[in-house]
Amino acid sequence: IETVRLLLKKKVRSVNKFSAIFKKMDKDGNGALSKEEFARLVLLAVKGNKELVDCLNVYFEALWVEVCRKCIKKSGGDEVEVELETAASWLF
Repeated sequence: IETVRLLLKKKVRSVNKFSAIFKKMDKDGNGALSKEEFARLVLLAVKGNKELVDCLNVYFEALWVEVCRKCIKKSGGDEVEVELETAASWLF
């Protein structure tokens, strides 16, 4: 999990760039990413590193739990989403 975080941080390099990427991934425009959207974001970061991609497939649930310690729940359902501020505080 820490390896994925460090790789993502190395690729993104700044909160401003991370915010821009996050907002592009946020198709609903609600300021939060679903589990699937966040998985795509992380997979883009580790793209090209087969070992990390394989590891991520196995440990994504643990990564999701680590990131979502202070997440919001989507209104009317049980789907958890991660907000930009929460994801940025985890990353940086």
